Amino acid sequence: MLARSLRLALLALACGCASPADMAKDELGDGKCVDLAEEKCEEGLASSDRLACLKRETYLCEELEKTPPP
Repeated sequence: MLARSLRLALLALACGCASPADMAKDELGDGKCVDLAEEKCEEGLASSDRLACLKRETYLCEELEKTPPP
């Protein structure tokens, strides 16, 4: 019983320490577009603004990759 309570407390602590931007990064996955978005969005943004920036920049990069060059 004590071990289970300790595990739950550690899990709650670990989840509480992760920022929304870090969690979104996991959702976005890996790739060139995610890396470029991280470079653009890393400076001076609050976590909610950084989350929006990461999603926006990743989407724009992926859409640009879909369109053929003129």
